[in-house]
Amino acid sequence: MSPVHALARAARRPSFWAWLALSALPPDLLSHAFGLDVVDPAYLVVCLLWWPLDVWGRLEALRLVLAESGLEVRPARTALASCLGAEILLSLRCSVLILAGMLPALALFSLEGKEILGSLIALKNGHPAAGNWALSLAWAGLILAGLLPVTLYILRRLSAPQELLLRPLRSGEALDQAAARTRGRLGALLALALPWAALGWGLDLIGLALPDSLSLALELPSLAAGLAAVAVAGALKERPN
Repeated sequence: MSPVHALARAARRPSFWAWLALSALPPDLLSHAFGLDVVDPAYLVVCLLWWPLDVWGRLEALRLVLAESGLEVRPARTALASCLGAEILLSLRCSVLILAGMLPALALFSLEGKEILGSLIALKNGHPAAGNWALSLAWAGLILAGLLPVTLYILRRLSAPQELLLRPLRSGEALDQAAARTRGRLGALLALALPWAALGWGLDLIGLALPDSLSLALELPSLAAGLAAVAVAGALKERPN
């Protein structure tokens, strides 16, 4: 059974949505109740404290999807510690990649920051013709180019949670196994998993622009799309070295 069909079957179970709700909703419901913004320190503390339960909920939901695919999976609680470690390790590695990728854009901004800011201010004031748009577009291009390596790095390791549910691995081993699964399969990964990941990211961005009640309604479909990306990436056959 394909991962997408397995997700559709798992989505018929109330427990699937209950685990996703456990993952995402409590911190946001609490922040809405107390009027906290996403940049409020108290909200960040709540998210940090809830993070282990967030990961646990996503693991349990993914476990249901994998079970529908006919795979033998471990209990999610046995993979929780390694999954938490994998997320920390991935975040640290991505931070290094982002800093390295942004160096050209930061160098250009340090030299031509006044021109770039002037273009942005001119656009905000309704006078776009007054800005140096060639320079500003070059700066934006450097930013996008700098984000490409970290985006590919994350996509190649999407299936790490699935690797942990299938076999006992340490955090770094799970990331390495996920990367090995997608080695030489970048085209298939981008064609099959990226649309689901992009759908999840897009729903998150749309939710930021919507009222609280509507943004909450998009959180669970966003998480489900993310799980589809994980399952699709995990279904790629590892090529021999």
